[in-house]
Amino acid sequence: MPVNAKKVRRLGRPRGKTQTINLHLKVSVEFVRSIDDWRRHQPDLPNRTEAIRRLVGRATRAGTTDVVGDGVVVQRGRKSPSGSRVRTANTPGEPRL
Repeated sequence: MPVNAKKVRRLGRPRGKTQTINLHLKVSVEFVRSIDDWRRHQPDLPNRTEAIRRLVGRATRAGTTDVVGDGVVVQRGRKSPSGSRVRTANTPGEPRL
């Protein structure tokens, strides 16, 4: 290395210090609209990425419901008198996933 050479510092995140994964999704326009509607009701107006993180966090912390493709929430462990699962409507303000 020449005497006058300076060590060049790389731009961006330091290697090996973060544990993140990029996740790319294809979603419908309705899905994006529902996310946008939900986030507009939040006091701090999170961006879409943060809104999705919050909603997924809520769903995983709750751990008691499944969201079916048509946006209907199915509660685990509860059965109707006919023996089928009980379906409940989404909570107001929650997007249909």
